[in-house]
Amino acid sequence: MTLKGPEFKKALLLGLVASAVPLVYYPNSFGWNGAGQGGPGFFVFEFAYYLLAFQFLLARESFPHRLKAATVSLVFRLGLGIVFGVLAGGLFDVAFGAALADGLSRYVPAVMLHAAIVPFLLSPVFRFRELRKARSTASSEAPARAPKSAASSEAHAWSGGEHIPDFDAAVAHVASYSTVGLVLLVDDEGLCVARAARGSADSDLWAPVVNLLYHATLRELRRTPDADVRRLQISLSRERLVVERVEPFYLAVLCDHNTDDLVNVRITQAVEMIRKYYEHKYRKAAPQGAAEVAYV
Repeated sequence: MTLKGPEFKKALLLGLVASAVPLVYYPNSFGWNGAGQGGPGFFVFEFAYYLLAFQFLLARESFPHRLKAATVSLVFRLGLGIVFGVLAGGLFDVAFGAALADGLSRYVPAVMLHAAIVPFLLSPVFRFRELRKARSTASSEAPARAPKSAASSEAHAWSGGEHIPDFDAAVAHVASYSTVGLVLLVDDEGLCVARAARGSADSDLWAPVVNLLYHATLRELRRTPDADVRRLQISLSRERLVVERVEPFYLAVLCDHNTDDLVNVRITQAVEMIRKYYEHKYRKAAPQGAAEVAYV
């Protein structure tokens, strides 16, 4: 789990809001005399609840991964309790020590509310982390598994079949190459449909530029006899930008200057993936029977 991940930032923001919700009814016990008598023993039951919750929320993950998720959830919940205690001490006539104790374990209505929602807040964080870890592992292991005839293996990396990769898979296919820093699939309005980035590449910076660059070049080339643009390749100061039109989208690839021709092979394969997926998923005009013949 990374503190810079978008899923964790979202969970943190929602958690801070949830930490303040019990202040609406604090310190009322709603007629339950035991509402203010929780203690450290509650942590054991709380941890068991997290393990049970992640047994379903992260069913595909291993037990060590679920155990780690439960541990992080307990720490996260304690953090919410500290925030609650600080707010309660500042807003009510309660000593800060007592307010912190209430937020951590003693004030059961707040503790139970925080504990109940924490697994649902953090489960997307662990799924997102595992997906990125799997992609990173696949990318790092790819060169070690590559045969000596790299060009031959790249040519057959995807040869069609019943399964049609979606836009994200097509973009990831190009981005997994080591010299590629950013791959975008952009629509006519400059909005990013799919993306894959390496390092500090900024998709929000490049997405609006791609289709404007393509159309500006096409507009000037219309003065020439051959204005059929298939692929643009522009050498920048530190990188090379490749843009190709595919259906209603633009596939943009930002790669190193010293990249080899295998990147072009991957781009061609990605274009074919995008075209087939678009025809299969979105083109309504084609009869269903014709689509089945084309892609089976």
